[in-house]
Amino acid sequence: DRFVDVLPWIVFPCLILYISGYGLPIALPILCFILLGSRTLYNSQGYIHHGFQMVSLILLAQTVVSLWALVKRPREAMGLRPATAITRHGRTWWDVLIRYSQLMIIASYMIPGVIKQFKSGGAWFLHSHYIGVQVVKTHRQNYYNNLEEEWAPEQLPPLANFMLEHKNWTRLLLGCGVGLQVIAFLGLYNRVTWLLFGLLFITFHYLNDIMFGLYFFHVEKLDWIFLVNLPFWCWWLWRRYAKKSPVALDAPAPVPGGAMA
Repeated sequence: DRFVDVLPWIVFPCLILYISGYGLPIALPILCFILLGSRTLYNSQGYIHHGFQMVSLILLAQTVVSLWALVKRPREAMGLRPATAITRHGRTWWDVLIRYSQLMIIASYMIPGVIKQFKSGGAWFLHSHYIGVQVVKTHRQNYYNNLEEEWAPEQLPPLANFMLEHKNWTRLLLGCGVGLQVIAFLGLYNRVTWLLFGLLFITFHYLNDIMFGLYFFHVEKLDWIFLVNLPFWCWWLWRRYAKKSPVALDAPAPVPGGAMA
């Protein structure tokens, strides 16, 4: 209990450093350890919840990249100097940090999509209409978590019966979602595919929200930040139409004079 009382005094300063971009090799390992430790303890109690796996993977990847940058360019990694090229392709360590964060997002989508097929022997699509039973379980669990009337057990979601009565439509709709997970790696190609797949993933989660009552708002926020990246597109439109200076969309521009990794 005393540790829980002290925890905000550890987490909030680290979050301030994270937001400011200073001292990431210090802040990230602490945040990563706290999140992984707390979620491991939570899951060890017998109730497995995978809702924070994407956040954990991103923090883990960012921690590794920040420590790598600390070894290569200590002052740049600590935010005491502007980032310069650190890879043979002229990328800064910030570019690497963002790229590895994107890789963790894509992996979080692809791995469940692929594993569904292997674990079910390819029969996942055939039996997908039985997810209607899971919809009922989720609906009732939401009620017993908070005792809110909108989730009352007698008010079963119409979607559950629809999924059981319209098997082929259910297979088609759910198949689209799993298909999106399987081809998620295509979203890594350039900024346009980041945007496209980011919006598709956000739509995917929104449909899960309204259909199943499964809320992953923090995952949607990660898609907005690392894939959609609205600030970049605002800047790109301004450069293209106000400044009339076209900007390539294939990848972030390399820094001249890149050092070998």
